[in-house]
Amino acid sequence: MNDRPAHGLDVGFAIGFPEATSSATTINGIAAKAKALGGRRIRIIISPYDVGAGPSYTWTRVDQQFAAAKAAGLSPHVLFEQPRNGAGTAFVTPTTAVMTPLITAAVARYKDRCSTWEICNEVNHQQLWGGAPSASAYKTILQAAYTAIHAAQPHAVVVTAGLMQVNNVANQTISPVDFLTGLYSAGAQPFFDAVGNHPYTVESGIDPAAPVPSEASNAFLRDQALYDVMVANGDSGKQVWWSEVGFPTVSSAAALGYTVSQAQQQKYLTTLLQVGSRRPWVGPVLVYTVRDLGSDTTDPENAYGQYTIDGTPKASVQWWKSVTKPTSVGILGEAVAPRVSLGSLYRPMTDVISTSVLTTDRYVTSLPNDYTNQWGTRWDATTFNAQGQNLVAATPGSPANGCVNSSSGRYVTSGSTTLQFGSTIDVEFMFTGDKLDIMMSCGGGYFDTQVYIEDQGVMRKAKALPLAGSATGAVYRSLRFAERATRRIRVVIPYGPNALTWTQIVHERSAILTRSPDRPLIVTTGDSYFEPAGVYNPGSARSFACFGMIDQLIEATGFAVARCAQGGTGYFNDGSGSAGSLTATYGTAHSSPFGSTSRIGAYTPFLGAAKPVLFLVNGTINDGGLSGDGTTASQAAMQARVTALFDAVAALDPLVGIAAIGPEPLNDSAASGVHAVNRLGIKAAVDAHGQGVGFADANNPAAPWWTGTGYENSVTTSQQAQMIGSDQIHPNWFGHKYYGTRIAAALASMRVLRDRAERVA
Repeated sequence: MNDRPAHGLDVGFAIGFPEATSSATTINGIAAKAKALGGRRIRIIISPYDVGAGPSYTWTRVDQQFAAAKAAGLSPHVLFEQPRNGAGTAFVTPTTAVMTPLITAAVARYKDRCSTWEICNEVNHQQLWGGAPSASAYKTILQAAYTAIHAAQPHAVVVTAGLMQVNNVANQTISPVDFLTGLYSAGAQPFFDAVGNHPYTVESGIDPAAPVPSEASNAFLRDQALYDVMVANGDSGKQVWWSEVGFPTVSSAAALGYTVSQAQQQKYLTTLLQVGSRRPWVGPVLVYTVRDLGSDTTDPENAYGQYTIDGTPKASVQWWKSVTKPTSVGILGEAVAPRVSLGSLYRPMTDVISTSVLTTDRYVTSLPNDYTNQWGTRWDATTFNAQGQNLVAATPGSPANGCVNSSSGRYVTSGSTTLQFGSTIDVEFMFTGDKLDIMMSCGGGYFDTQVYIEDQGVMRKAKALPLAGSATGAVYRSLRFAERATRRIRVVIPYGPNALTWTQIVHERSAILTRSPDRPLIVTTGDSYFEPAGVYNPGSARSFACFGMIDQLIEATGFAVARCAQGGTGYFNDGSGSAGSLTATYGTAHSSPFGSTSRIGAYTPFLGAAKPVLFLVNGTINDGGLSGDGTTASQAAMQARVTALFDAVAALDPLVGIAAIGPEPLNDSAASGVHAVNRLGIKAAVDAHGQGVGFADANNPAAPWWTGTGYENSVTTSQQAQMIGSDQIHPNWFGHKYYGTRIAAALASMRVLRDRAERVA
């Protein structure tokens, strides 16, 4: 996954030293305003200058800060400031003799109220370090602090000093990248949990989107370079915390050479949060500050607040209150809500249940005679969890004839009757009993199904591979257990290739069926690589109707999935091989492009109130030259179509994560040509979108997910030929398993809303 997964920001406010050492009334008012703006955190400053020399410290003003944070419902973030001189007008180089006892005492006093501790401030500048800055000297301070903090609070988060955006000037300043590199060289890696950074952009004329004249890129792009240093040193799992950043409203150009209006401050804050939301490595953001420090706004140091010194709201205040609402779209959306990685939610379903637990698993065409008091629970009972499904009667008006899953939006007509184009049925339930039969009906010929059963707290497969059969009419998958118990059961029934429908679960009347808890839900769309109807590849060495890449994704994650893909389609392709309108459908199956009105209608039931964690779109090479003149692709047109889809999804569900997979690397399509152009268009849309979109770059010319041509071992040296089935286009079982595994791995780093994540059960 690239650097732009959907990623809500944990936003708070950094107060300055004058505010931290003000009266209780003042700091209480500031904290209340920070909460009203939607903040979750507030910086608390502990300064040797304020609390005095140990071992007896004066905690009065620090206690005031903690009390204000508690009253406002804000999480404290402590900054241990460097010592100052006797007058408090200049900083003095910190030493372990001064800092370590203070940090030890503070953590002992406040560890029940705080767990994030930042060690010093902007130490890469000589004015704040109190002399020529030194990464190795700071490492000594950091190591002692980390050791003391984690001894008292093992779960603490220790953040390195937020770094100032400066260039290298001998004995005066060290650039953030070089300072962090120096820290690693000094052996600091074990002694911090996150890297602090202050990505101010004052030298670029404030606008975060503008280039910095004296640098190759602005502070936000330099932030990427910081993370690159972390990755190179094995710290990809750590985050960069923007522990102080803001924009002053400056009324005179005398100080900076430009002015900044309140409207511009709001605009720049928007850009700040949009940039951060696209970077999974960005941790909490502390905006400096809540209230101006003075009334003279010709001095930028006085003017960073969201309120003036007298408490008058600036233009940003109303903006803050709107974008931190849970229903907001785009900029922050739910940014103040906590996030977790998708990978932390994965509950794989890859093991096979023991035959000592599941003693019988077979197909029969008539019910066994071992029931004492046979009963049936039909498909439309509320007993079943049909998350991600749109179950409808296979024969309109006749639910007793079974159901299909109509989740893709495709349908066919027979006279005046609308018949749904069936997708894979995937339902769950809790079952207390020792026997059941899954009643289905097959149109005639081959079919297969899979069942997952909870055993010792883990979902396990009934069979290592889907169970294949052949039938016409009623058929039952008959399961018998060694003993009666309560188990969670998940049943996967694909419609194709021969119109397999589901009727009911047959069981003892004394058995108990109840609805199982929800799982994290992914809404999927795309082409035939994702559509269940395209999964079974007859004539291939190994292929199953209920094992496509979506099924591998399910087995790798344990998630629920809404299957909304339509074979043959793309961002442009309507399934006919031509560029389709977004307001029309094509053919007897009524297919249409990914972002069409019809397709959006199919996604709608699974967005918003359904609370999915992710919307995932695959591909596609189906578009080819359709983004341009039919022969030559257009990057700009592709970007516009992709953006339209993302916008439509974001409008329906501002809180859902969005991820795109690039065109499939079929037949070495990555290097050049229409697919390479379309890939760039998709990537450009991903990069620019305000919701924050993840991108799995399957067709990256530098590292495609596979190379080569051919199918089914037709070219023994080709990677592709091991994974493409007999139709020479679609994967066999091996290809689906590989592709689905790559998707699951790519998605693991995405961060999603915790309240949606907690649907896992």
